[in-house]
Amino acid sequence: MRGLIPLPGTTAADGHFVAHMPSISVDYRLSRYVALGLSYSHFFAGEVIDNAGGRNTNFLKLELNITY
Repeated sequence: MRGLIPLPGTTAADGHFVAHMPSISVDYRLSRYVALGLSYSHFFAGEVIDNAGGRNTNFLKLELNITY
């Protein structure tokens, strides 16, 4: 479990702003039992992440849900 454990390189990093991550999601039901989901997020690294050597990144997720 990683909860409340500082990420490597961030314990001595200056700043207060960690990150901002806006995202958008689209869901589509193909049938009574099958649905698709698509999500896109962009991670804007803040001063803490920048100072620790991190950077901005993107995340894309495609999801297939089957219920029975």
